[in-house]
Amino acid sequence: MTDSINIAVNDVEVQKKYSASLDEALTVAGVGWYNLKYCLVLSLFLIAPILEASGYGFVLPAAICDLNISDGQRGFIYSIPYIGIVLMSFQWGYLVDTKGRKKVLIYSSLGAGVFGSASGFMPDVISFVICKLLTALCIGCPFVVPYSYIAEILPKKYRDLALAVVTTIQILGSVLVPLLAWGILSLDFIVDFGAYLFRPWRLLVIVYAMLFLIASGLLAFGPESPRYLVAVGKNDEALKAVLAIFSGNTKKLPEDYPIKDLNESFDSRTKDTFFTSLKTQSLPLLKPPYLKWLLLNAFLLFGVYSVTVKFIDKKILLVLVFTTVGGLCIVINFVSEVVPFALLLPPIQSMSLAVGLVTAFSVDIFPVNLRGMAVCLTMTGAAMGSIFGSTISAFLLNAACEVTFYSFGGLLIFCGLLSMLLPNSKESLKN
Repeated sequence: MTDSINIAVNDVEVQKKYSASLDEALTVAGVGWYNLKYCLVLSLFLIAPILEASGYGFVLPAAICDLNISDGQRGFIYSIPYIGIVLMSFQWGYLVDTKGRKKVLIYSSLGAGVFGSASGFMPDVISFVICKLLTALCIGCPFVVPYSYIAEILPKKYRDLALAVVTTIQILGSVLVPLLAWGILSLDFIVDFGAYLFRPWRLLVIVYAMLFLIASGLLAFGPESPRYLVAVGKNDEALKAVLAIFSGNTKKLPEDYPIKDLNESFDSRTKDTFFTSLKTQSLPLLKPPYLKWLLLNAFLLFGVYSVTVKFIDKKILLVLVFTTVGGLCIVINFVSEVVPFALLLPPIQSMSLAVGLVTAFSVDIFPVNLRGMAVCLTMTGAAMGSIFGSTISAFLLNAACEVTFYSFGGLLIFCGLLSMLLPNSKESLKN
C-alpha cells in the first residue's frame, strides 16, 4: 500500500515537472537574444507605417509638378493612410484572431510594400492615389498587431517594459523619415520612362515602402505567437514555438527544456461560418465588461494622435504623460522667445509613448481570442484622432491659433484624468 502511494506521489511530481501553463513555459524559456531579435523585427513593422504616413510631407511637395496635384487633392492624400486604417482595422482584427498573427502580418505588409513601391512608378495623380489607398488598406495590420505579438512571445513580467522600449524605438525610427528624404531628394537625376520622368521623389517613395518587404522577409523565419496557437487548440505547435524561444535564448538543446506539455484548454466548438465567426469575435467587445475598456482605450489614443514599465506603474506613467504634455501644450502659448519655445516642442513628441502603454492595457484586459480585434479597434480611435487633429488644427491655426493649443492641451489633460479609470492589473479587472 505504501509503495502504491509513493508511486502515485512520484507520478504527480513528474506531471508537475513536465506540464505547465503557457505563462510558466515562457518564464522558463526566459528572455534573451531570440526574444530581442524578433522584438526588433516586429519594431520594423511599427516603423514602416510611420515612414509611409509621415513620408507624404516630403514626397508631395516634390511631386506636385510631376503629378499636377492641387491643394485640395494634397489635403486628401495626406489623410489616405488614416482613412485606410479606419476602414480596415475591423477586418484585420478579425483575421489576426482567427488566422494567426504571423501569417496575416506578413501578407498585409507584403501588400503594403508592393503597392507602396508601385506608387513610385505611377504616371498621374489618379493612379498614384489608387496605389496609395491600397497601401493604406494594408498598413492597418502592421500599424497595431506587432504590439500584441511582442507581448505574446515574452514572459509576463517583461511585457510592459518591452512595449515601452519598442514604442521608444518606433519614435527613434521616425527620424528616418527626414533623413531619408534629405539624402534622396538632394540627388540630381532624371530617368525618362516615356510616360513619365523618374525623379528622386519616386525613389524616396520606393525606399519608404521597402521596409515593409524587409520586415516581412525577416519575420518569415520567426515563431507564430504561442498564445494564439494555444487559443486555437494547437498546444503541440505552441510548445514547439516556446522550445524555439528557449533554444534561441539559452543555446541549449530542446531536449533540455523541462516542460513537455502545456496544460492549456481551448473552446473546441465546430468551425463557424465567416459571418458567425465575425460575430463571435466582435460582439463580446461591444458588451460588458470589455466595452468600457475598449472605448476608454480608443479615446485615450484619440487624444494621443490628435496632437501628433517596469520602474513606474504603467497607469501612473500614462497619467503623467497625458497631463504633462497637455500642460506643455497650454504653457507654450505664453512663450514668446525662440529658444524656450524650441525647448518645449521636443517633449511633446513623447506623447507617442502613450501608444505602447495603452496597448499594454489592451493586452492585459482582453482575452487572447479577442485581443487582435480589440487592439485594432482601439487603434481606429488613433486613426480617427489623426484625421480629426489634422483637419481641425488646419482650420484653427488660421482662425484662432491659441485656441488650437488650449483645445489639444485640454483634451490631453482630460485623457490623463480618464486614465485613472483603467484597472491597475488584470486581477483588479476581475474584481
